[in-house]
Amino acid sequence: MHQGTSALTTHRVRDAAQVPGLLTQIKDQLASVMADGAYDAAAVYKTIAAHGSGPPTRVLIPPRCDAQIKREVNVVACQRDATIRAIDAGGRRRWAHETGYTRRSLVETAMSRYKAIIGDSMRSRTLASQKVEATLACLIMNRMTQLGMPDGYCIT
Repeated sequence: MHQGTSALTTHRVRDAAQVPGLLTQIKDQLASVMADGAYDAAAVYKTIAAHGSGPPTRVLIPPRCDAQIKREVNVVACQRDATIRAIDAGGRRRWAHETGYTRRSLVETAMSRYKAIIGDSMRSRTLASQKVEATLACLIMNRMTQLGMPDGYCIT
């Protein structure tokens, strides 16, 4: 599992446009990439497919509800078409469980933990300072995780 890849942008920048920059921060071959539906774009699939020289990277991105099968013969279209077929056959929830996409909720939990500990707003005023602030906050959170997560117990 790779950690330490991040990008902080203004609200005017689309999520999918950040994929090339994020992948340049990763030198290792990727086994899989998991993202939400905002990343369902041909350019994202192509960028992921071009990263590395090993076996194709497994892409787990739920397609938009109006997604159409492309029927092209390439790794990018084949993965997306297979996802569309699987969702059409068994539903989005089943696809998520069968592929392991449900693990993405761990990212949402980490963001919730980040906001609870660090806060949900930036203190710095300039984008450059905010990038430093966000990087430091991520390093702090990663260090806390390395030290160990607390054990939780249900008390009734």
